[in-house]
Amino acid sequence: MPPLVLIGGWIIRNGIRYGFWGISTVTGFNLCIHFTAMNKIDVFEDIILKQALSKHLSKCPICVNSRFVIIHAAPDLITEWKLPFPAVSKKLEKEAFKAIINHLDIFVKSIIKATITFFKPLPFPGGFAPFFTVWFPFGLLLKIGGLMLILFMLKRFSYFIQILTVFSIATISLTLIVAGGAEPGRYSFSMEPLLALLTFVTIYSLCVNLWIVKKNK
Repeated sequence: MPPLVLIGGWIIRNGIRYGFWGISTVTGFNLCIHFTAMNKIDVFEDIILKQALSKHLSKCPICVNSRFVIIHAAPDLITEWKLPFPAVSKKLEKEAFKAIINHLDIFVKSIIKATITFFKPLPFPGGFAPFFTVWFPFGLLLKIGGLMLILFMLKRFSYFIQILTVFSIATISLTLIVAGGAEPGRYSFSMEPLLALLTFVTIYSLCVNLWIVKKNK
């Protein structure tokens, strides 16, 4: 219920304030980034969109090979389509969905890359870089250990843990599909505490169950 109230309230806020009844006004941009991240501008069917991207690339060397070219080209798209920013994003959603249907292989490759980036432990700052080799397996365990244990032994855990696991998987899946082409590492950072909690709770629960079994023998 709390997530529904939170998300519902946010949608109502967007609708009242911006006239956009949705969670985010950048969904279309994020979906398109799955393709711009791989320099696949030609997958889009809209001629104005392709021309705007090509025009922006020609005058912005920084955007060459940049996944965010679609974001930087937003002012050009607003001008060319004569639409406000939320409407441009909505139009980009349709273009992205058509590109996904016609070029599913590119989209799947982007999802795979995003998944690897999402679950890969974040690197340390320069001075602590040597410790990353030690941290990598531990960080990976914290991110996926709990999820794997719960999925393989679902009935061993409480309904609360099961619901928390379903929520985590749904959130991760939605993040990778919608925004995986953008910055999966950044979105992963906000999920790390919850995934680490799941890992600690599952390990603790298994240890307690083993102790009870040994005690009853």
